[in-house]
Amino acid sequence: MIPPATLALIFGIGGAAAAATYAAYDFAEKSGDSLKLSDLRPSLPWEGLPVPRFVYTKPTFIVDIRKKL
Repeated sequence: MIPPATLALIFGIGGAAAAATYAAYDFAEKSGDSLKLSDLRPSLPWEGLPVPRFVYTKPTFIVDIRKKL
């Protein structure tokens, strides 16, 4: 988890986009090598809802990342 003071500092200096980028970087760093670039693309309409593909292809990833947080 990112400390709230760190996010507040980044938000104050760089704005919402900088804070979101830092949060995304932190998430990617914690996910390790378990995700590939193709897992992050949105699902196609016939695959399901427009969420990242790993929601459908790697359902245990969400459980694993919650344990790390």
